[in-house]
Order: sequence, then C-alpha cells, then structure tokens
Amino acid sequence: MGTQDDPPQGIGGWLILVAAGIIVAPFKILIETVQIYLPIFTDGTWEVLTDPSSIAYVPFFGSVVVLEILANLGFAVFGFLLTFLFFSKSGKFPKLFIVFMLSSLAFTLFDAWLSRLVFPEEPMFDPETAGGFARQILVCLIWVPYMVVSKRVEATFTRSRHAPGPQPEKLEIVNPWKVPRSSPRKAIMMGGAVAVGLLVLTIAGIMAVAALHLALERSTIESVSFDTTGWQEQAEDRTEDFAVWLNSYGDMLSLAVGPPDDIDISDPDAVFEFARDFVASQDGGLVSCELIEIDANPAIEVIYKQEHGLGYLYKGLIFCPMELRTLLFNAIFSEHGTTGVREAVVSAELFEAGQLEIDFETVSDEGGSHPIPGWFFDPYDPEFEGVVLNSISDDVKYDEMFPGHPLTELRRVFEKVRGTAVVEALYR
Repeated sequence: MGTQDDPPQGIGGWLILVAAGIIVAPFKILIETVQIYLPIFTDGTWEVLTDPSSIAYVPFFGSVVVLEILANLGFAVFGFLLTFLFFSKSGKFPKLFIVFMLSSLAFTLFDAWLSRLVFPEEPMFDPETAGGFARQILVCLIWVPYMVVSKRVEATFTRSRHAPGPQPEKLEIVNPWKVPRSSPRKAIMMGGAVAVGLLVLTIAGIMAVAALHLALERSTIESVSFDTTGWQEQAEDRTEDFAVWLNSYGDMLSLAVGPPDDIDISDPDAVFEFARDFVASQDGGLVSCELIEIDANPAIEVIYKQEHGLGYLYKGLIFCPMELRTLLFNAIFSEHGTTGVREAVVSAELFEAGQLEIDFETVSDEGGSHPIPGWFFDPYDPEFEGVVLNSISDDVKYDEMFPGHPLTELRRVFEKVRGTAVVEALYR
C-alpha cells in the first residue's frame, strides 16, 4: 500500500483510461479523415466546388480542405508519438499530452471559424460541431488538471526528468569532428520530437496564412465604393455579395461580387466573343463593347438594348475580373413617356440633310416594314442579323441632343462609375 512518501507508480488507476485513449486516438483520427474527405475527391464534389467556372464554386474551399487534412495527419502523428512516450514512461509525456489536448480544442474552434468564413450562410456551430466541441472541453477539464496534480503521473513519468548523479571528472581531448553516439531510443525520441515540431510549425504557418488570407482578402460589397448620388439603395436586398439601387424613375443600378473568371481580357477576340454571347443570351442588340478600367483594373463595358413594349430597355454591364473576385456592375434604363422620339428626330434631320433615304414601300420577307434601309445594323459585324439591332440614332454623338434619354443616362452613369469607383487594395 502506497504512502505519502511512496506514491503509486505504473500504468494503473486512471492512467489505464489515458492509455486506452491515446492508443485509439491516432487510428480514430485517420479513419475519420478517410471517411470524411475521401468522398469529396471521388464523388465530384472537389471538382464542382473548386472550379472557378462552376456555378457552385466556393472560394477557398480547396484551401480549407487541404488544411484540415494536413492538420488531421499532424494530430495523428502527434498521437503516435504520445503513445510511444507513454509506454516508455517519458517525463515529456504529461506536458505533450496537455499540448495535444489543448491544441486539438483550439483547432476545432479555429476550423469552425474558417468554415464560417467560407460558407457564410452556414452557422459557425451546427449541432454536431457544438456537441463535439462541448465533449472536447469536458475531456480537457478532466484530463489536463489530472496530468498536473496526479501523484501517479508524477511518479510514473520520470525518465529524462532527473539528471544523473555526480560523476568523477574525466580529462579528455574533445574531437570536434566526432559526433557523440546516443542510444537508439533517445535517437528515436529526438527524431520524433523534431518531426512533430516541424509538422506543428508547418500546420501553424498554414493556419496563420489561411486565416489572414480569408480574413483580409475575402471580397465583399464593402470592398468597393463609387458615387451613388441620385440613387436610393434597396437595403432589404443587400447581401455581402450584392447591392441594388433605384432612381426616381425606377431605373436600376446594381453591383455584384462573384467568383473569379478566367476570361483573357487582353485578347480582343475573347472580349468580343464574351460580349456577343452574353447579349445573344439576353435576346438583345449590341450597342457597344469597350475595354475600360475600374480603379486601374482592366474591365469590359457592354451596352445593349432589348425590345420592351413599344420601345426599348437599355442595359449595361461592366465586367471587371480580378484575381480573387469579379466585379459586376449592371444597369437597366427604360423609356418613359412617349417612345421613339430620339429615332424620329434623328431620322428626320438626316433625311432633310440628304444623308438618309426612306423607302416606304420596302417590306421584309417576314411582313415587317423597314422604311429606312441601313437604319438597323450591328456596329461590329455588318453581316450579323439579330432579333434586335443597334440603330443609327443610338450613336453616342446624339446623346447631347437627348440628355434625358435612357441610353444617354446609362452612358452617363457608367462614366461616373468608371471615374469614381474605388476598390480596396486587399481585395485585389
């Protein structure tokens, strides 16, 4: 029977539970890692969520998954080292066991925070995560104090804790080129400690970089500002990736922040193809396609029109692809009151100046009248025929004559966006 001077030693009592836990822990971590992450790489989830061109693309999802896998492997290696230290009764075991428990708890909290940044619509602690975190706290509250105050722990894990007794001095010549030998066990322990140390430092570095990357470079509407004078924001529609404004006529201006796009904005053919495909998908007629800049970032400005009742809707798109995100300004202006005034005035002036011929007898094969040959045309491809086409009166030189026309207003608003938009540096 142990006394106060002779505390219990050896693997017994509560240490049996500790032994069972550290033996099972690394295998449990490895099995759960395979069960959770293998399907992500085999069922197509990885390709869908990490491909910027995918509609389901989630920025930083791949980085977080890789970080979680590396962290789990690190904890598994740490667990195997703890098992070795436990059964060799190393004096380093209690401290490293406490480090293992607390770092595991901290990583669970950190990982929940990272997941919340990547999936902002999801709660930071769902029932499963909250339950697991609560269990970890309970385990730490039991076993961390036990490692500190237990007499059995103190008496059992003594190896390398006490220095050897005094030894008679020996005079010897030291050979600086000779590496002193050590026992195999000590070499294994030292090698394992160094490996775990490097792994922990690597994971800590990745965690720090990922946290900084997500915290500082996650792009939101707040990263962009521009002059919205004359516009009223619709606060109920605002999200971290979308905002919309209306003017007194009900015209709309919006800004969306989307995933990065791989379009080569330096290639004119690629830019024009993008504009042509987009306008065609909207059953619209292309009015203009220009390369511009948004706060020194290359961008594409597309203006087009769609049939709307007896007149047209005039729409604009500014597409600004960046490394982390894509800015998308969108504007919609409609004709108010009497429609067709711009077209009538311009055609009359050109006719009187002899610059336009009007043939009232011209009839198309579809039965629709085209009294002004050449009035409608595509500004970039004379051979192109679409449902809706640009017209002579849409030329920018007539904007001064019609300051209240929706096309004029659209161009004026986009000019203001180009001149006043500011994108925070971290966003880029």
